[in-house]
Amino acid sequence: MNAAKFFFIFFGILLLFGAIFELSLAMHNDQVLHQNEALGYYNQKDEDTVQYQYTCATTLFVLTAIFIAIGIAIRDKSAKTTNTTKREMYSPPPPPPSIQQSEDIRDDIYEKIKALKKMKEEGFITEEEYEEKRKELLFRF
Repeated sequence: MNAAKFFFIFFGILLLFGAIFELSLAMHNDQVLHQNEALGYYNQKDEDTVQYQYTCATTLFVLTAIFIAIGIAIRDKSAKTTNTTKREMYSPPPPPPSIQQSEDIRDDIYEKIKALKKMKEEGFITEEEYEEKRKELLFRF
């Protein structure tokens, strides 16, 4: 996770906690305000304070949503690499070689084995080296 993504998600979560706290404070003060009104006490300043707290809580919730959305939208460089790797991993297999290609490969291997045998007969390679290379070529075929 890169630093910008971490920053936006982390502060989005902090804003969420602040919004929840502000909302709970506004709800508590609203209850106290209604209790005071039932007892005959009314104060416009207290009502304005409660409305301000609700407004602050709403604003903090909106900011939380924005910060977390930005944090989620930021892509990691490693995620791009991983997605590319997944695409490559699930790419379709190459088409099978045609009959002509198979014959060409067979002829090429046959020529290489003949050349190896000639090198062995002329003393350029040992019998063990010849057998090893011959088996390797036949395995490829």
